[in-house]
Amino acid sequence: MVRKLIKECKSCRKSFESESKNKIYCMNCTILRNRNSSRKYYYTHKDKDSTKGNKEYHNKFMSEWKKKNKKKVNAHGLISRQILKGKIPKPTLLKCSFCGLKAKEYHHEDYNIPNFVLPVCKKCHIEVHRMFTEGLKS
Repeated sequence: MVRKLIKECKSCRKSFESESKNKIYCMNCTILRNRNSSRKYYYTHKDKDSTKGNKEYHNKFMSEWKKKNKKKVNAHGLISRQILKGKIPKPTLLKCSFCGLKAKEYHHEDYNIPNFVLPVCKKCHIEVHRMFTEGLKS
């Protein structure tokens, strides 16, 4: 059985129940603090170039990325067209090649062979790329 503690909020001084010894703010004050810190961050960073909320920067970034990664763009487009034409099934209809769970997306092992893809779940896809990048570092 978890013991609930009666604590006093550091901000509004109202008492509240908590299961944690570390909690110092009630739920309402926690929400307000999070909201205010998010607003503060937004207003201090809104003028900086970022992909969120800055369409011109995002479009420029994507245009440059597509120029640098033509093989990737072509391979992704090829697979998308094959799915639309019904030549290959949607990955959600298949099982992950690694763990056997429901696949969410396709993974290209080699962009020089754009038709060769493996259906993978999101977790395994992240793991495959993590292992690949670690292999490059060593």
